[in-house]
Amino acid sequence: MYHLKNLPKDKNYKITFMYEVYKNTEKIKEQRITSMLKDNTCEKVENDNKIIVMNLQNNKINFLLGNDENNGFASGNCNIDENLLKYSSEYFTNNIDLNLGTEVYLFHANSDSFMSNLLKLGTPINQDELNDVLNEHEENIFIKLIYEEV
Repeated sequence: MYHLKNLPKDKNYKITFMYEVYKNTEKIKEQRITSMLKDNTCEKVENDNKIIVMNLQNNKINFLLGNDENNGFASGNCNIDENLLKYSSEYFTNNIDLNLGTEVYLFHANSDSFMSNLLKLGTPINQDELNDVLNEHEENIFIKLIYEEV
């Protein structure tokens, strides 16, 4: 579960979750899991904190999106071809300080029986670190959070 707090009330933004698959350093799949948009078309919201819950099961990513203020939630799922049980994996489980324009990985899985410490989940994506991980494992799967102004 991720709590996104202190999101800007005066800016339009989009938060997108992407599913990426790499094989031998080449990105072979990029699929949007879900996204949220704040575009100031509704009445002013005093508390714009968001809650995001993701659950990965075999060939499916389930998600729940909500808002702290009105307890309104939406749920859905994204089917994927890869069976995630066949991969070693790690999740980012801490708080993140997000700035507009930030992209971070929240989940990483690979085809080996170990996880490396080459990629820091939850921090802005560093292309050199990503390249090191892609070169170390034949197959890599990521879930990425993209936080951008619209």
